[in-house]
Amino acid sequence: EINMKGYNIEKADNNGNYRSIAFIAATNSQKNQTYTVTDRNAFTASSTIQYRIKQLDADGSAKYSRTISLNHHATLTDVLFQNPFAGVLKVQVTLNAAQKVNVQLYDMQGRIVAAQQPQTYTAGTNTVSLVNTAHLKPGIYILKLNAENEQLVYKVVKQ
Repeated sequence: EINMKGYNIEKADNNGNYRSIAFIAATNSQKNQTYTVTDRNAFTASSTIQYRIKQLDADGSAKYSRTISLNHHATLTDVLFQNPFAGVLKVQVTLNAAQKVNVQLYDMQGRIVAAQQPQTYTAGTNTVSLVNTAHLKPGIYILKLNAENEQLVYKVVKQ
């Protein structure tokens, strides 16, 4: 990220015309950086959307990332949790319809160290608490959420 101005996150409309929805200024650091943007109005105009990133250099030149497409018919519409976490890992899951959700936490050797029995949750936002995480040693773990045919996987850190 040397001599970088920043990143424009661009979203396509139904005609394939891209517009900027967010700008992130570059830190111009030689360390790996992580940036996050949330598009709260993602599916207001269409059930399928496309995003790309426009990388802007300090000299005015630009490069584009590959385009990704997202479909609104996802089962798990939003997942929130504190990362890193201390004590009990609480996962907030937003569902588009009532359905059975399975939540498991794995150590780096692939062993299940905490799990919530598959349970049916209502449409909307639900909180799943993995109570067995309170006794875990600090380290890196893998969180897996399954709902219908969809699986989401996250790396989480226990403090």
